[in-house]
Amino acid sequence: MVQAERFGTIAYATERAVASDADGWPYSPGELATAALIVTWYESGRWAPSVHSGKRKGDHGRSHCLGGIMRGTGWITDQEWRHAVGLGLEESTTCLRLTTRILARHARRCFSRNPGKLDAWKAAVLFYAYGSGKGCVKKPPRWAQSRAWMWAQTEIRAREMRGD
Repeated sequence: MVQAERFGTIAYATERAVASDADGWPYSPGELATAALIVTWYESGRWAPSVHSGKRKGDHGRSHCLGGIMRGTGWITDQEWRHAVGLGLEESTTCLRLTTRILARHARRCFSRNPGKLDAWKAAVLFYAYGSGKGCVKKPPRWAQSRAWMWAQTEIRAREMRGD
């Protein structure tokens, strides 16, 4: 599968995941899609084919798929985890659905009292909670802030394209 085709699969899988399973995400579907794409970009080593196909796992073999989905957290079933790797559309969609589900859970956990508008600081908190598994923090570390900056820049471009 050529890179452009694989990236198209990732984009379409993201669209399908957001449309079917936002699971209580308190912000716009577009913001969820952007967050999922940023998460998968970093968690998979820039959408590395070896991660996408399932040949390479992270976290000592406990995580896989583009979203770096961790096995044994209690947030997903073993069956979902097993079906989240592969270059096909169905496997990619399963991976992105799990990614969006986990992002939504962190958003509800971190901002349930005041969801307000999703901004770069909140995005950094989400990226830290997702990437570390440690939950919400008041001051996210630099790596999470860097991902949030990328999210914010991508959101600006997406809004311009949509005419928002």
